[in-house]
Amino acid sequence: MRMEGRAGISRKLLGCGLLCLSATVLPALERSTERAAVASEWASSAFRTFGPAQTLLAGRVELVDERADGVFRAALSAEIRRLRAELHDKQGWADPLSEGDPLRIYVARQDAQGIRRLAARAVDRHRLLGASIEVDATGLSTAEVLHEVGRLYAQATLEAYGANDPTFLSAAAARALVRGEGDEERLRIDAAAPALDLRRNADTFGRVYVEEFSRALGGSAALRSVWERAAQSGEEVLALFLRTWAEATGEREDALLLRSAARMYTLVEPEPSPARVVLADLQSGALDAVTPSTFAIRHRAFLPAPEATGGLKVTWPERGAAAAAVVRYRDAALPPDVPHNTREPPEQLIDRHHANLHDRVLQII
Repeated sequence: MRMEGRAGISRKLLGCGLLCLSATVLPALERSTERAAVASEWASSAFRTFGPAQTLLAGRVELVDERADGVFRAALSAEIRRLRAELHDKQGWADPLSEGDPLRIYVARQDAQGIRRLAARAVDRHRLLGASIEVDATGLSTAEVLHEVGRLYAQATLEAYGANDPTFLSAAAARALVRGEGDEERLRIDAAAPALDLRRNADTFGRVYVEEFSRALGGSAALRSVWERAAQSGEEVLALFLRTWAEATGEREDALLLRSAARMYTLVEPEPSPARVVLADLQSGALDAVTPSTFAIRHRAFLPAPEATGGLKVTWPERGAAAAAVVRYRDAALPPDVPHNTREPPEQLIDRHHANLHDRVLQII
C-alpha cells in the first residue's frame, strides 16, 4: 500500500478506521427438551428460594421471584406489556405465548452463575410450550434486569417461528428488536478491538448488522418476512436473510457486512489504542488487505499528529479485500464520513444528508 501527503484534508482529520470484510456460520441457540429439563431442575433446586408465581398478564405471563418486590413486579409488568405492544401489535411479529400455558419469568436474587436463558419444551404453530425465562439478577439494576428479560422475550418471539437458525443471527436480531440503555457503550467497547466477528459479537456488532438490513430494506417487516419464509420453507434463516439482501439491493451478500461495519464506526468513536497504527506502519505496508475469515472484520485506527498539516492518500491493493474508511474530523460539528470503498461507488456507502462531502474526505483509492 502506498501513502502520500496531500494538503488541505487532515487538518480536520481525527481518525480513520480501516475495515476489511468478508462472511460463516456458528452453532445455534438451543431449543430442546433437554434444555427445558435443565431449566426445570434449576427452578426447583433446593439452592433456590423462589416464592409463588405472580400474574403479570392473565393466562400469558407469570413472575417467579426470590424476593417479594412490588415495585419490581409493577415495572416488569409494564415492560412486558410495552414489549408485546411494540413487537406484536405494531411490528406484526407472531405472539409466542399460549393462553393457559404462561411464560414463567424466574428472577434469582442469590448467585446463579450469571444465568440468562430462554427454555421451552416445544414449538407448536408459532407458540412456545412450557416456556421460561431465567435471569440471575445479582449485581444487576432493575433496568438491566428488565432489559435482559426483554431480550429473551424477543428471542422467544423469534424461536416460536420454528425456523432453522444454527447461527448468530437470532441472537443479533433479538438484540436489534429490543435495544436498551447501555447498548451504545457496549458497542463502543467492542468496536475498539483490532478484529470483530459476528459470531462472538452478536449483541453489539451483530445488532448493527441486523439493523442495517432492516434500514436498507424498509423496516422491521423485511426482517419479519425472513423468519416467516424460513418457517414455511425449512430453509436456514441466515441463507434466506443474505439472499433477500442481495435480491432487494442488487449488491453482493458481503456488502451488508461492509455497510454495517462502516455504520458502526460512524455511530461510535472507540478508544483507538487497541487497533492503532502509525504512519510508519502504513508506509511499510503493515495494513493487512487480505480477506479476513468469514463474517469477520479487521479494524485499524490511524490518528495524525496534532501538528500535521498534510493530507493522506491511501492506495489499496488491486486484489485486496473490500474495504472502507471512516473519517472523523477535529471539528466536532462535522459528522463522520465513509468516503469510498474499493468495490462499490462511493454513494452506496455515504449517507445522502452529508452536504459538500467531497470537499473534505480522505480518499480510499
